[in-house]
Amino acid sequence: MQLHGQFRLDRLVFVTFDDLGEAAAAGGVVLAASCGGLRQSVIDQTTGFLLPPGQPQDWAAAINECSRRALTVGGMRAWDAWVPLMHLFPEADLPVVQVALPVGAGPAEVYALGAALRGLRSQGVLVMGSGSMTHNLAEFFGGAREPAPYVIAFSRWIESALERGDLQALLNYRSLAPHAERAHPTEDHFLPLFFALGAAGDDLHANYLSREVMCSLLAMDAFALQPVA
Repeated sequence: MQLHGQFRLDRLVFVTFDDLGEAAAAGGVVLAASCGGLRQSVIDQTTGFLLPPGQPQDWAAAINECSRRALTVGGMRAWDAWVPLMHLFPEADLPVVQVALPVGAGPAEVYALGAALRGLRSQGVLVMGSGSMTHNLAEFFGGAREPAPYVIAFSRWIESALERGDLQALLNYRSLAPHAERAHPTEDHFLPLFFALGAAGDDLHANYLSREVMCSLLAMDAFALQPVA
């Protein structure tokens, strides 16, 4: 599939935090950390892959193996993968590998997982991360309003750090960004950003496509990581 005549997509790696049961029910290949109850939920090499926590190279190898036997978009049911993909590829004709981020991983670990897959770009693989720039559902309900000031402050701080290429600031956003804990009481909807950054590499910058804020509180920034001109 050609996009704007610039590159060819052969398969796609998509990062989400969907639960194990949903991924399995959708017919997806499950990659899970070999710890806790996950060892009882996944039969290694049969219903999925059990991988050691904190070993991004092992995760990268498993994702590469999945990409060689990629799943189709039409077989997916996870909303945070399906919703953006149905707009990007409405014909559902692109093979997709959906990956759940390792339980307990932080920004640095997720970045390392993405970096381990950096070579996929040269193979024509599009790597995407789906989440939300701000995601505080405890404050979400109440109807449409003007964007909350803290949502704008957090979102634009992240955008500024992306523009500067300040990886260390981004990795330490929890302590440096304004209103970080309010914007993300938990990190699950923000961590896919670091997977995409790791896969993109150091020579790319964020080309913003949207800065939409839904219902005052959910910043839905979208951007492509592209080579510096």
